[in-house]
Amino acid sequence: MVNIGLIGAGRWGARYISTIKNLEGVDLICVYSRNPLTSQLVLPNCRIFNNWEDLLCLPDLHGVIIATPPDTHFEIAMYALKKGIPFLVEKPFTSNLADSVKLFKQIHAASLPTLTGHVHLYSPAYKSFKNKVLSLGSVKSIKAQAGNVAQIRNNVPVLWDWGPHDVAMCIDLIGELPSRVSAIKTKNLIYDNAESIEIELFFRDEIRVSINLSNALPRKTRYMCVYSKKALVIYDDQAINKAYVLDGPGCEMLSSDQTTPLGNMIIEFMSLLKGEQVINEKDLNLSLSVIRILDLLDESIAGNGSMQFT
Repeated sequence: MVNIGLIGAGRWGARYISTIKNLEGVDLICVYSRNPLTSQLVLPNCRIFNNWEDLLCLPDLHGVIIATPPDTHFEIAMYALKKGIPFLVEKPFTSNLADSVKLFKQIHAASLPTLTGHVHLYSPAYKSFKNKVLSLGSVKSIKAQAGNVAQIRNNVPVLWDWGPHDVAMCIDLIGELPSRVSAIKTKNLIYDNAESIEIELFFRDEIRVSINLSNALPRKTRYMCVYSKKALVIYDDQAINKAYVLDGPGCEMLSSDQTTPLGNMIIEFMSLLKGEQVINEKDLNLSLSVIRILDLLDESIAGNGSMQFT
């Protein structure tokens, strides 16, 4: 049995709690939460802490999930490493590049397995989508849109709230990092603090990625279309049939299993805890690369134009 702790029992933390209940071989033994209703979400044997440092001192803890606001990720993750505890941290890896570089180096120094919550990479529909894209040969371009209706989170900018997933998926699909990035931000006149961001990522062989992020969309959206020479391949996370191919007049629905992305990601974390792999290099490199790109996009938005990625 793998003993897991959870730091943060907000909206996403509650999803972790309910998902872990349905998984075999894992026991949620402790939760850090200041919400008095958390006791109603967990099993009776789960200890609730009001101090996350005390939670990380439990001797029988095998790993911890960090589901707190991004500006707390760095401090909690560094303390977990100090205590020798592997962690799964929600996206983004940290809230800025400097902290991400420090955390990246400390993970290598500690030689512990870690995972970042780019949860769409664990979606069965996304995996079917990716496999179809790869089977069709070279990618010409990608267009994506993500966001929600009037979801204004003052502590997390739209770019850092919605951008990590799309950037991670594009790197995963194309299999390399962009050479150049740019972004433009526009304010929304309907909602206070609402904005839209137009992102451009430029890859080898003139592959161009366009991503629209907004917290003022008519509905929650996570949509990605890959243009290949043979067909269009679509991933629509909010649709019933989440992955499909458009080829002329035809439409092919892509099959996938019924497991959940979050459940699959937790299972991956459990396998890291039980396995012989010390550092999860692929995920760690992806996590830092996503932050580096977000940082450059921030510079571009600030008026520095197109930014070279080196």
